[in-house]
Amino acid sequence: DRPDGIDLQTVASASEQISAVLDEHDPVSERYTLEVSSPGVERLLKTPQHFSRFVGSKVAIKTFEARGGTRRFMGELADVGPDGIVVDGTAFSYNEIERARTVFEWNTNPKKINSGRAIPGKK
Repeated sequence: DRPDGIDLQTVASASEQISAVLDEHDPVSERYTLEVSSPGVERLLKTPQHFSRFVGSKVAIKTFEARGGTRRFMGELADVGPDGIVVDGTAFSYNEIERARTVFEWNTNPKKINSGRAIPGKK
């Protein structure tokens, strides 16, 4: 993982480098398959450093105990501190959070494509 993201070439390069080190030191005596991948577009957030990296991003939070009848919250991660976070004006201590992740949103305003073809029923 890196701040500007990764591409297939980066994953392939990392795989080749790791494979070379494993071949040299042979730490696994049994047959194995090396798999190198990206963490994906939705990231688990576990440490204050993880949360800090995604301030301003949309996040999903699941708490251990219900608040206002729910354990699931979603919104913009507005602030991160040593004891917890703030999502859309609601504070959560790290001890309250069972699971947290970033939320990937597809472009909600897709470009209109004019194919040049006539639309049936339109003049």
